[in-house]
Amino acid sequence: MKHLSRSLFLVAIMVTVVQSSRTQWIRVGVPMDILFVAVTPSSSGKSATNLFAYSNKFGLYNSTDVGRTWITVGRDLNSLAIQALTASGNCLFAATYFRGVQRSTDNGETWSSANKGLPSPASDYAGDVWLKTVAVNGPNLFVGGYRGVFRSTDKGETWNSVNAELKSIIPRPMTGDARPPAIMFLRASDGYLFAGAAVSGVYLSTNNGKNWTDLSEGLPGTPGWTHLAGLAVTGSDLYAAIAGSGVFRSPDDGRSWTAVNAGLPGADVRSLAASGGSVFAGSLDGGVFLSTNKGAKWCAVRTGLPGNRVLDLVASGDYLFAVAYPAGLYRRSISEMIAEASKVQ
Repeated sequence: MKHLSRSLFLVAIMVTVVQSSRTQWIRVGVPMDILFVAVTPSSSGKSATNLFAYSNKFGLYNSTDVGRTWITVGRDLNSLAIQALTASGNCLFAATYFRGVQRSTDNGETWSSANKGLPSPASDYAGDVWLKTVAVNGPNLFVGGYRGVFRSTDKGETWNSVNAELKSIIPRPMTGDARPPAIMFLRASDGYLFAGAAVSGVYLSTNNGKNWTDLSEGLPGTPGWTHLAGLAVTGSDLYAAIAGSGVFRSPDDGRSWTAVNAGLPGADVRSLAASGGSVFAGSLDGGVFLSTNKGAKWCAVRTGLPGNRVLDLVASGDYLFAVAYPAGLYRRSISEMIAEASKVQ
């Protein structure tokens, strides 16, 4: 009887440990100084998604099993400072600081430049051509950076500026003329293209960049000086993280905004991700937060995540991946976080 009781006790401990580990963040095996993570559809058919993680020091890594195993790819990209990555058809596209757009047709193994039509660096503003973001909207590919937004309709063979209605209040240092705003985020949803600028707010195009509408009214900051730190879209809901002011939600594609910061006390949110009806916020001082009710209330979901400095978030299937700098890349089940949050929301 004593042996039976001891066995049951050990089984109970094992079950508790297993359950606990399933509801915590788990580090995945890539270097510690990961700067961003991206998910793209698989072009090989062997996996539902490709997961990529990038380190300035160690380069680009690829996983096809939600982060369980990784391989190094694209060694020729290591010095190019990749900022964002996406896929269109059987091609991968990387937006970089130093070499514009790089394209791969073999899932990241090798890369080549795809910059015809993109501006060259200008003497009046060092780093002026740097790219920060890339997005796909139907057959159209877009990149954004310090010269605004550019579109390609032929998988990166050629690019054209779509900045006619994107204006910034920041003048060029040498000439003083207005230039397009520095675009930090591009998000596409149901034919809509949203562009998030570093200091001049959010813009919407419904015709692939031909025309833009300024959506910044209602966001904090003086006109033209909205310090955007993150952007996410799910359905008709648009979420914007504003440095120093928290998270704002628009239920009508950016035409009106409401602060949604209950449960985010003092959180300096710098990244946003959406999965179905759930929204995640990554902060520099509070870890990861989840809302399952459109931002009405946020719940901290940081058990097992070292430190509080989160640089990037991306959702893939039932997993959320978080870049906890400098600790590395971590993964946690979205459904389990939702179950945890339901107990307090």
